[in-house]
Amino acid sequence: MPRQQHRIRNMADMPQTRWRTQPLRRHAALASLAIAALIFATATTALAETVAFEVPYKGRTIKIEGELKKPPGREGPFPVVIGLHTCTGPGDYSTNFWMVTLAAQGYATYQPDSFGPRGYVEICDFTSLVTAAERAQDALVAAATLAARPDIRGDKIAILGVSHGGGVAIRLSREVEARAPLNQKLADAGGKIVAAVSLYGGCTPDLKHPAILPLLILVGSDDDWTPPKPCQEFANEGSNPKLVQIHVYPGATHSFDNASIFTRQMAHGHRMAYDAEATSDARARVIEFLRPLMQ
Repeated sequence: MPRQQHRIRNMADMPQTRWRTQPLRRHAALASLAIAALIFATATTALAETVAFEVPYKGRTIKIEGELKKPPGREGPFPVVIGLHTCTGPGDYSTNFWMVTLAAQGYATYQPDSFGPRGYVEICDFTSLVTAAERAQDALVAAATLAARPDIRGDKIAILGVSHGGGVAIRLSREVEARAPLNQKLADAGGKIVAAVSLYGGCTPDLKHPAILPLLILVGSDDDWTPPKPCQEFANEGSNPKLVQIHVYPGATHSFDNASIFTRQMAHGHRMAYDAEATSDARARVIEFLRPLMQ
C-alpha cells in the first residue's frame, strides 16, 4: 500500500496576521516575468529523462527519482550540476531558476526529489523531518549514478543547493568520515564533485570538519532564517579561506532570488523578499565560480 504523503502546512494555510505585505519596485515584477519566460522556454527545449537510484531509509529501500536535462543540439558528455531543492520540494521556483540558469551555460542538470519517496511534500515548518545527512546521501548516490553514464562527465560534477538544500551543499563540501563508503562508490564510478554552491543554506562552524572542495556561499544580511554570521565564521576558520568564498548581500532576506515573490512576506515565521539586484549579482558570481572548475 503506498506510503501516505504528509503535507506540512504551506503559506496559504498560515494565518493572515503572520503576513506583512509591502509593494516591491516595478522592476522586480518585470524581472520575475522575464525569468519565468526564460524558465518556460528552456524547459520546453531541454532534453529530459527520468533517472532513478535507490538508497536505504529507515530499514527499507526507497527509490529516488529526478529529471536529468541535457543541453539540446550538443554532443555529450556534459558536466552536470545536481540541484538540491528547498524545503518546499523539487517544484520550488529558486532551485529551478538556478537549474535553468546553469543549463544555459551548457551544463546538464539533475534535481532529485528527496521528499516524496520519504512520504513528504514539503517540510518547511519541521525541517528536520528529512535530515542533511539523508540528503547528502541522496546527492552522492545521484552523483555516482550520473558518473556511470556515457553522456555525463563524471569528473565534472557540481552541487548547487538552495535554502534547506544549501545547507546540504555546505555539508557535502566538508570532510565527514561517515561518508567514506559513499565517496568511494562515487570514485569507483569515475565520479568527482569539483565544486559546491550554497544559496542561503545554514552553516555550522566546526574545525573538525574543514572544507575539502571549492565552495561558494551567497546569503542576505537580513536573512532571519539562515543568518549569515555562522557562514562567515565557517568561511574564515582554519584552512577554509583557501576554498570557501562568501558574499553577503546588504538588505537581502531569505529567498532573495525568488522572483515569484511579488510582495514582501512573512512565511513560516521568516521575512522573504525578492531582490533583483542581488539575484543578478548572484547569477554572475555562480557562473564565474563554476566556469574554471567545470571545464
